[in-house]
Amino acid sequence: MPYDSISEIGTEEEKPTIMISVDGIYENNRYLKLRELTEDSISVWDVKIMSVGDMLDLVINILYVLVLFVLFISFIFQYNEIKLHMFYRRKELGSLQLFGLSKKQITRYLIFERLLNCVCAVLKSSAIFFAAAVLLKLVFDISIFVPLWKIGTVIAVIIFYNSSLTFFSARSVLKKDIRTLIY
Repeated sequence: MPYDSISEIGTEEEKPTIMISVDGIYENNRYLKLRELTEDSISVWDVKIMSVGDMLDLVINILYVLVLFVLFISFIFQYNEIKLHMFYRRKELGSLQLFGLSKKQITRYLIFERLLNCVCAVLKSSAIFFAAAVLLKLVFDISIFVPLWKIGTVIAVIIFYNSSLTFFSARSVLKKDIRTLIY
């Protein structure tokens, strides 16, 4: 509605809010510049979008906590699995010492074996995740791709954790003398 028509019909009142209209507001980042200048919401939709954004932030934070909890449980599982693995292999480790391998060589062998298993598991799970991500993108147009630096960080933590657990478990098992390990 033109301003002349409004001025003939309406009356001017002092209000704390100002309503304006800008043509092409979403072009050339005008909207973002306007958002930087104002502290309050620009429109009714801004309030709705901000509340949805706050809700999404809350959901994402809850998901992060759940992921950390699952990682904690999986690390406990891996610790128990490695300790049990070393317990069942104690005769093998004693036999390797009996045939002249040093404790350092046996420890390196066990770490290499664990790293090989870890890398194979990570490659399999990464392939499954990538296939699911591509399928979701093609079928539903949903993108769940994760930045490579995040994937690399998680893989490095998992490999470091497994190597450390294997190293310390092997050292504790190999502290025993050969006779105790074999019998």
